[in-house]
Amino acid sequence: MIRTHDRRLRVYVSSVLDELAEERAAVRDAVQQHRMTPVMVEMAARPYPPPALSRAYISQSEVFVGVYWQQYGAVPEGLDVSTVDDELRLAAGMPRLLYLKRPAPDRDPRLRALVERLQNAGDVSYRSFTTAAELRDLVAEDLAVLVSERFDATTAADALTPVDAGPAPGQPRPLPYQATSFVGREDEVRELRALLAERSVRLVTLVGAGGIGKSRLAVEVARGLEDAFPDGVYFVPLARVTKPELVMAAIAAEVGVHSGSAPSLERLVSALQGRRVLLVLDNFEQVAEAAGEVGRLLSLTAEVTVLVTSRRLLRLRGEHEHRVTPLAVPPSRPHAMQEVTEADAVKLFLARAEATGLPRAALNDDEMVAVADIVRRLDGVPLAIELAAARTRLLRPTALRPRLERSLDILADALVDLPERQRSLRATMEWSYALLAPHVARLLARLSTFVDGWTLDAAEAVCPEATETVAMLDALSELVDSSLVTVDLSDPEQPRFTMLAPVRDYARQRLQEMGEVRDIDARHLAYFRTVCAEAGVGLRGHDQPRWLSRLEAEAGNLTVLAQRAVDADALEDVALVAWSVWRWIWLNDHVTAARYWMEGVVARADELTPLTRAKAFWVMGCLLYEQGSYDRATGMLTEARRVFGAHDAECEVAVTDLMIAGLAAGHGEADRAYGLWTEAADVLRRYGDFFTASVAAGSHGVHLLLNGGDADAAQQLLQSALADAERIANAPMIALTRLYQGLAALLGGEVATAAALLDEVVATSGGRASGEVFAYGLDGLAGVALARDEPVRAATLFGAAAGVRFRSGLSPWPHVRPMLDGLTEATRLALGNAEYRAAVDRGRQMTTIQARDYARAVAAPAPG
Repeated sequence: MIRTHDRRLRVYVSSVLDELAEERAAVRDAVQQHRMTPVMVEMAARPYPPPALSRAYISQSEVFVGVYWQQYGAVPEGLDVSTVDDELRLAAGMPRLLYLKRPAPDRDPRLRALVERLQNAGDVSYRSFTTAAELRDLVAEDLAVLVSERFDATTAADALTPVDAGPAPGQPRPLPYQATSFVGREDEVRELRALLAERSVRLVTLVGAGGIGKSRLAVEVARGLEDAFPDGVYFVPLARVTKPELVMAAIAAEVGVHSGSAPSLERLVSALQGRRVLLVLDNFEQVAEAAGEVGRLLSLTAEVTVLVTSRRLLRLRGEHEHRVTPLAVPPSRPHAMQEVTEADAVKLFLARAEATGLPRAALNDDEMVAVADIVRRLDGVPLAIELAAARTRLLRPTALRPRLERSLDILADALVDLPERQRSLRATMEWSYALLAPHVARLLARLSTFVDGWTLDAAEAVCPEATETVAMLDALSELVDSSLVTVDLSDPEQPRFTMLAPVRDYARQRLQEMGEVRDIDARHLAYFRTVCAEAGVGLRGHDQPRWLSRLEAEAGNLTVLAQRAVDADALEDVALVAWSVWRWIWLNDHVTAARYWMEGVVARADELTPLTRAKAFWVMGCLLYEQGSYDRATGMLTEARRVFGAHDAECEVAVTDLMIAGLAAGHGEADRAYGLWTEAADVLRRYGDFFTASVAAGSHGVHLLLNGGDADAAQQLLQSALADAERIANAPMIALTRLYQGLAALLGGEVATAAALLDEVVATSGGRASGEVFAYGLDGLAGVALARDEPVRAATLFGAAAGVRFRSGLSPWPHVRPMLDGLTEATRLALGNAEYRAAVDRGRQMTTIQARDYARAVAAPAPG
């Protein structure tokens, strides 16, 4: 049949008129956008009853679109069902596209039953929407796919264009317009453009979690590749293509290859053969089964390159994987404001906040610290940061931060111009969660008990999965493939898995819905109690470096364990864990966090057994000692020693005497301190705790030197401390002993020797597992600078050391403080108050690396 030029595809629109007027107008616009004819009963008056009119219109239409919300509609006289129900029956046999508005809390049970009947029948396409604008986009997209699908089904006899005619692709549409600037990832963009420009590279997949910025990165990369692909760069959105068999049709529609009788793939191959083209396939994860068709397209064409964004790999030969990771966030303890403002995550937040009317210049330092906390809370995930920044229309960063700490749901619907699946983090997570097999989804929920990651052993202990359903490794592999979990293989014996904070928050909510939070958290506590007990032994000897690294990786888990245990009245667990990992707490600068745990325990110490109470008091006493609260520390440690002595706990008495000795030395009780240090070192060596014995001997030796005691005896003690440290190859204690020797040389006037020893300390201890020693090394080199008549450099280094201690929450040890006080006072007198304070302030602002480099310049030989 030859139709006249005015004959267009007719689309009948069905709904209850009095509740969806705006939505019907949106559908009309979508239909007309494709130059189709909307058929709607309200568009023209006719002298017929509604049922007769709708039946006549449906009989002359080719596509049926139904839009429903809460009403079932009136039942006309002569019918046993409503008009919309009747219209759906009449439309059987033609393409039927149904759209259900949500939320619909008051949906008529009859409409609910109708929808369920259609869903169960499986012969209609149905989708959900929330706004008229979203509905317009859905209908427009679905009509385009429907037309492409119908062309694919056309018989050969109806074809107007043979395949071998080689139809040329249409002019590419402009890449998606971005209303906001692209922030960060400059190196990634440059590297990806270079990679895609290589003719040997045919397939690159950007893989990452939802909201990580894959689509935005792909568009930015493609925007700079027009010259490399002279025949076109085509962007193909696949978020709404839910059937794998429609992917090639969707690509064909974007490329502009519509006509012909052959399947879409063959027409695409014919159209693109010999043409240098880049296809950007966006949101491929829900049509992953179409990967084979993409592989065939690449194998049958010579010049086509494909850039894919997906939450999982296509797993095709020649595929180049690029993991899209979160934006860089500031360090948890920034040394200077510059470290905050230069982080890409902060730059993104500030750029989006400025668009809401909150310029960077309007933010003071406290608010910038709040911004840093916010982007860290959001793990640098771009979508989460954009949603958070949008809230600055109403909330300043300092007001937004505490609300985010309680829940990420505050970010829901922050930006209405995003796709529906990205208007809230929950929607983004639901999009990914729905693609998982049920048993894998359950595992993801259970894994949310971990913070900052887990090992395979931990997952098997805390989340025992039914082996007849799936092996743990297989389930984890699916989570990794889906970009919901990442894996770090840097340790070949113990891979480590992590999930981003937004993923974890969503998974945690699902765990709560499953009713398993208490059981899984209890398993988490039991597992890490066992780990910490084993660590307590390993931290005393040769294995200390390995255990320090292992516990540092579990810092997040230990912190949340402590908080959960206190909340669950499991105070014994917190006390015993802290006792076991004390050396890690001290060496790795977790004193402030641990004190927060322990305050909740000692406040209810009467609920503990006597020995556990003594261990809690000992830990708390050590924390107070490190932070300069000496009077309270004395009370805690004295009570702990009394209980340990009553239970004949000889080793526990020795480690307590070590701390009491330092307090006694600070109070001028040198003889008492010397006796306690000597006895403690002897007992600890007998028990094989050479680490703590080294602390005791070194503290004794340096106090003798700093207070004019027997120099030979002091040197012997320091040599003994060094021998204990070297016996277990303990780098932090070796550095501490070198520090003591350097201070001794400085006091003895051997400035060059002191400079060399202290330079070694600073060079090898500028980080965790030695941060406190690093601060003392800076103090020592400040003394060297003063001895060389460089008071400005000395004051700057004293300031740098004070900055390190401030960021770690530490205070100088009482038996070393008199020496430091003497050196700083001499420096102040040499410069005068104003110049001294200015130099100290400059030092406080230095980063660790800046302080290290500045200090090591002192160690250079003095001129002449």
